[in-house]
Amino acid sequence: MDDRRLRNLAAAAMLVLLPSPWKGEGLGVRVSPKREGSRARVPADDALPSPERIQAVRAYIKKAWSTLGRSNRDLPRAALDPKMKRAEGQPSPVYLSPREDRERVASELKAILGPAEFAKIELRTLPPDPNTI
Repeated sequence: MDDRRLRNLAAAAMLVLLPSPWKGEGLGVRVSPKREGSRARVPADDALPSPERIQAVRAYIKKAWSTLGRSNRDLPRAALDPKMKRAEGQPSPVYLSPREDRERVASELKAILGPAEFAKIELRTLPPDPNTI
């Protein structure tokens, strides 16, 4: 993975893992001294994480990358939902947009997965009107 992509992932992870850097009045904003009357959100001076914290996030991303990076080859495992109790051998549903060509998708997945793995999923087309779900 190139360094730029890793930095972007680390930054995204920090947004989730770190407490809010916004300090000041009201809704986490402060008035910039250069713009009297401005209510622009400005990060507090101590908003940036330490180099150690950044390195820890990078290490976490690198370790978790195999979980985060998936392809259609991973679909039978990714479609499993532990919250949904299914009978042994019952395929897991994989939902398709009504705009997708179900037969084309099935054909492509069969070619990628092979018959045994494809049998572990069940392609279901969502209704055109989401309000009917």
